[in-house]
Amino acid sequence: MKAKLGKTTCTITLAPGERVCSESALFYALRNALQAQGRDCIKKCPGKDGHLTGAPWYVRARDSKWCVYDGDYAIRDAAKDLNAARTLTLNVTR
Repeated sequence: MKAKLGKTTCTITLAPGERVCSESALFYALRNALQAQGRDCIKKCPGKDGHLTGAPWYVRARDSKWCVYDGDYAIRDAAKDLNAARTLTLNVTR
């Protein structure tokens, strides 16, 4: 998996033959891809950080300067969409 973190979006691309089985596994792989780029980040449930959202997972910087989340979590399964299209765009908040 490759991840490109921009100012407002994060684009994820799967390598040939790679699959993601769930949204939790998607955000775990995203965290690992961002850590491989030298970013200090964690995967967490937003509700445990005190955010009033129903999103199941997000990846954020340990110092909380940015976070990557699925803004369309209520209307799609990000893991299925990523497996089908091989690329996925997530939201970034700074």
